[in-house]
Amino acid sequence: MHVLMAVRELTEKTVQRKNYFLEVAENPRGLATTHYFTNLNGNQLKLINAALSEHGHALERAEDGRFSFMHVIPKTGLANFQKDQLNRPDFDGITRLNNLVKYLRKHARCKKKK
Repeated sequence: MHVLMAVRELTEKTVQRKNYFLEVAENPRGLATTHYFTNLNGNQLKLINAALSEHGHALERAEDGRFSFMHVIPKTGLANFQKDQLNRPDFDGITRLNNLVKYLRKHARCKKKK
Protein backbone atom coordinates (compact mmCIF):
# COMPACT_ATOMS: atom_id res chain seq x y z
CA MET A 1 0.00 0.00 0.00
CA HIS A 2 1.44 3.34 -1.04
CA VAL A 3 0.92 6.01 1.58
CA LEU A 4 1.15 9.68 0.80
CA MET A 5 3.54 11.19 3.33
CA ALA A 6 3.94 14.78 2.25
CA VAL A 7 5.17 16.87 -0.61
CA ARG A 8 6.40 20.42 -0.82
CA GLU A 9 6.80 22.58 -3.85
CA LEU A 10 8.63 25.67 -4.92
CA THR A 11 6.32 27.92 -6.87
CA GLU A 12 6.83 30.73 -9.26
CA LYS A 13 7.12 33.79 -7.01
CA THR A 14 5.15 36.05 -9.34
CA VAL A 15 1.97 33.95 -9.10
CA GLN A 16 -0.58 35.31 -6.63
CA ARG A 17 -2.90 32.70 -5.19
CA LYS A 18 -6.48 33.05 -4.05
CA ASN A 19 -7.93 29.53 -3.91
CA TYR A 20 -6.25 26.18 -3.43
CA PHE A 21 -7.46 22.71 -4.37
CA LEU A 22 -5.84 19.33 -3.88
CA GLU A 23 -6.77 16.07 -5.58
CA VAL A 24 -5.33 12.64 -4.79
CA ALA A 25 -5.53 9.65 -7.09
CA GLU A 26 -3.92 6.22 -7.38
CA ASN A 27 -1.71 5.54 -10.37
CA PRO A 28 0.59 2.64 -11.32
CA ARG A 29 3.50 4.23 -9.46
CA GLY A 30 1.60 5.08 -6.30
CA LEU A 31 -0.48 8.00 -5.16
CA ALA A 32 -0.45 11.20 -7.17
CA THR A 33 -1.33 14.63 -5.87
CA THR A 34 -2.51 17.39 -8.14
CA HIS A 35 -2.46 20.91 -6.76
CA TYR A 36 -4.64 23.62 -8.27
CA PHE A 37 -4.40 27.32 -7.58
CA THR A 38 -6.83 29.97 -8.78
CA ASN A 39 -5.05 33.29 -9.11
CA LEU A 40 -6.62 36.70 -8.60
CA ASN A 41 -7.53 36.92 -12.29
CA GLY A 42 -9.61 33.74 -11.99
CA ASN A 43 -7.21 31.58 -14.00
CA GLN A 44 -6.77 28.08 -12.67
CA LEU A 45 -3.16 26.91 -12.54
CA LYS A 46 -2.42 23.20 -12.41
CA LEU A 47 0.74 23.12 -10.36
CA ILE A 48 1.93 19.56 -9.74
CA ASN A 49 0.90 16.04 -10.61
CA ALA A 50 3.58 13.92 -8.99
CA ALA A 51 3.82 10.23 -8.29
CA LEU A 52 5.02 9.52 -4.77
CA SER A 53 6.75 6.42 -3.48
CA GLU A 54 5.62 4.75 -0.28
CA HIS A 55 8.41 6.65 1.48
CA GLY A 56 7.07 9.99 0.29
CA HIS A 57 9.88 10.79 -2.13
CA ALA A 58 8.93 12.39 -5.41
CA LEU A 59 9.42 10.14 -8.42
CA GLU A 60 8.52 12.71 -11.05
CA ARG A 61 9.28 16.36 -11.48
CA ALA A 62 6.55 18.90 -11.86
CA GLU A 63 4.86 19.09 -15.25
CA ASP A 64 6.12 22.61 -15.84
CA GLY A 65 9.84 23.27 -15.61
CA ARG A 66 9.20 26.43 -13.59
CA PHE A 67 8.06 24.31 -10.65
CA SER A 68 10.12 21.82 -8.67
CA PHE A 69 10.08 19.95 -5.38
CA MET A 70 11.90 21.01 -2.27
CA HIS A 71 13.78 18.39 -0.30
CA VAL A 72 11.98 15.81 1.77
CA ILE A 73 13.31 15.37 5.32
CA PRO A 74 15.74 12.40 5.20
CA LYS A 75 14.45 8.99 6.40
CA THR A 76 11.01 10.32 7.31
CA GLY A 77 9.40 11.13 3.99
CA LEU A 78 7.89 14.16 5.71
CA ALA A 79 8.14 17.62 4.28
CA ASN A 80 9.49 20.42 6.43
CA PHE A 81 6.64 22.88 6.06
CA GLN A 82 8.49 25.53 8.08
CA LYS A 83 10.62 26.11 4.99
CA ASP A 84 7.75 25.91 2.53
CA GLN A 85 7.00 29.08 0.61
CA LEU A 86 3.31 28.28 0.85
CA ASN A 87 3.34 28.20 4.66
CA ARG A 88 1.65 31.54 5.31
CA PRO A 89 -0.97 32.44 7.94
CA ASP A 90 -3.55 33.25 5.25
CA PHE A 91 -2.99 30.02 3.33
CA ASP A 92 -4.69 26.89 4.61
CA GLY A 93 -3.68 24.53 1.81
CA ILE A 94 -0.81 23.09 3.86
CA THR A 95 -3.16 22.37 6.75
CA ARG A 96 -5.47 20.55 4.35
CA LEU A 97 -2.56 18.56 2.97
CA ASN A 98 -1.43 17.62 6.49
CA ASN A 99 -4.94 16.45 7.36
CA LEU A 100 -5.03 14.38 4.20
CA VAL A 101 -1.68 12.79 5.08
CA LYS A 102 -2.97 11.84 8.54
CA TYR A 103 -6.11 10.32 7.03
CA LEU A 104 -4.18 8.27 4.48
CA ARG A 105 -1.78 6.95 7.11
CA LYS A 106 -4.64 5.90 9.37
CA HIS A 107 -6.45 4.30 6.45
CA ALA A 108 -3.30 2.35 5.48
CA ARG A 109 -2.84 1.08 9.06
CA CYS A 110 -6.46 -0.10 9.18
CA LYS A 111 -6.00 -2.06 5.94
CA LYS A 112 -2.83 -3.74 7.26
CA LYS A 113 -4.66 -4.97 10.40
CA LYS A 114 -7.36 -6.73 8.35
